[in-house]
Amino acid sequence: MNDISLKIVIEGKTLSDGNNRVYLRIIKNRKKKNISLGLKCKPENLVNEQFTKKHPDYKSDNELLLKMRSKANQIVRKLQINQEEFSLEEFEKEFRGKRNQHVSVSDFFDEI
Repeated sequence: MNDISLKIVIEGKTLSDGNNRVYLRIIKNRKKKNISLGLKCKPENLVNEQFTKKHPDYKSDNELLLKMRSKANQIVRKLQINQEEFSLEEFEKEFRGKRNQHVSVSDFFDEI
């Protein structure tokens, strides 16, 4: 099957407080997508995809990173089982928990 890579990275501009955003990077077929995890740290405080002891709340943030990476691996497995191919956008929708919320007017009134 396709070669898929998941990694926790820091990328982008340094914020005004000296921190950078932490992303989950997925690479599939040489195309990459970075998904913000809502965490930030100084670049020297993220080593081998884990926060160092210099990072405040490093234990709880490392647990959070581990859970997010595990969730990403489960989603990749599920998408590979259910479909032959999936896009990076489909992965992101699953990871963020976004579902199609398109409801027609008639369906809306029928429900009411």
